[in-house]
Amino acid sequence: KEEGAVLGEMQKELASVVGEDESQRSRIETILRKLGELTELQERMSRNLDMYFPLKQGQVEVEQLAVVTDYGDSVFINRTNIEKLNAEVQEKGGEKVAILHQVKDNRKDMYMLEWHNERHELMVEDLKSKIKELQLLRVTKELQATLRDEEGVVGQQEELRLQARLQAMERVHFEQITAKGKSMRKMEGQLKDKRLENNLLVEKTAAATLLLEERKKMSELRTRNSGPSQSQVAQGRKAKMRNIQTNRKLKEIAKGQIDELRFLSAELDTLQKRCFPAFTKSSRRPILNADIRAPSTAASKY
Repeated sequence: KEEGAVLGEMQKELASVVGEDESQRSRIETILRKLGELTELQERMSRNLDMYFPLKQGQVEVEQLAVVTDYGDSVFINRTNIEKLNAEVQEKGGEKVAILHQVKDNRKDMYMLEWHNERHELMVEDLKSKIKELQLLRVTKELQATLRDEEGVVGQQEELRLQARLQAMERVHFEQITAKGKSMRKMEGQLKDKRLENNLLVEKTAAATLLLEERKKMSELRTRNSGPSQSQVAQGRKAKMRNIQTNRKLKEIAKGQIDELRFLSAELDTLQKRCFPAFTKSSRRPILNADIRAPSTAASKY
């Protein structure tokens, strides 16, 4: 009985020791697991540190936010890889650019050929028109002499004749300009005199108008103060008629002077325009006066 009691106690003690052993094992396992997690965290934290890198603008391809940009999903790529990719892209793009240049050169050559063809066609048309003009050209004696003249004697004579004609035309033109200048100065003097006369006539007309009004007022006062007689009435009528006729004549003279002044100013404008000749090209040969002629061929020989 005693041994059974001791055995029971020992079994109880064994069960408690086994339970304590299991609890200690589970505790050791949790401690080891926590130690492993702590070691892993320590190792991860030692490798995953916050580091600052100065990056140039254009090398960061992450979309920038307004305030703070999150670079959590960002990846660093080696520069050599980027350069390799760029080299491949440039190589393929260079091939395409070379093809485009070749296409451009081909089109340029094609357009150049078209332009040359159009140019030659236009040249052919021009030559055809010139041949037609030569075929329809009227052969005169002067043209025959020019064609037969090998030493250029006819050309020299024609040149001398044209030079003489040009000198004569210049002399005549200078004389005409001188004459027109004299007439223009004369017309300016006449215009100045007419303006002075016109101003005098205007002043006389104004004075006559004032005198007529004063006479009218005087006659009205006389008629009011004393009864007008027949002789006075007749004299007043005659005076009125004379005043009216005088006023009318003065107005006609002034009107004539104004018309003459306008005519003289228009004539002065035409003379001023004629003083500056306009040289225009004419298909016809200019005709000179009878007394202005080029020297003859016989005289030119001497």
